[in-house]
Amino acid sequence: MQNSATLLRFVLFCLFFTIGASAIVLSVLTDELVNYYRNYDLPDRIEADNQRIRDLSSRYDQQIQQIRTDPSLLQRLERITFHTTQTTSANTIVPVASDEQLAAAREALLKNIESSDQPSQLPHWLLRMADEVNGIKNRLMLFLAGTGLVLVTFIFFGTPRYLPHPTV
Repeated sequence: MQNSATLLRFVLFCLFFTIGASAIVLSVLTDELVNYYRNYDLPDRIEADNQRIRDLSSRYDQQIQQIRTDPSLLQRLERITFHTTQTTSANTIVPVASDEQLAAAREALLKNIESSDQPSQLPHWLLRMADEVNGIKNRLMLFLAGTGLVLVTFIFFGTPRYLPHPTV
């Protein structure tokens, strides 16, 4: 009877102490975990950006090489870009865009760039820990709950009082 009570006491002590200590550790390390998950895929995103820059650079090199081999291409690009009216053909159409259209296109492009650069998704449990409710951070509540659980564990499941057995 005494051994089973001691074993139950030990198991409950280990269980509640582990849960309380884990809550304290998670509440303390919340900021570090948020930084870890945000920076987890940062090298992959940087490598993708570098690859995109390499692709753009190779495309620009090809275009420069094409301009060097065909000088008339540069004249056509100049007419289109700077809206010069020295067209050689009457059938040539020069696109003209207003400032409003260019601003709208710029905004759409910037919005597309910002939406494609999403940070890594944080796990739901970590978002809840880093969130605030009524001005009190959840991690503070988790820390206090873990501390309370550790204290209750030591009070109720700690070392039992030693009661000397009377000898007859």
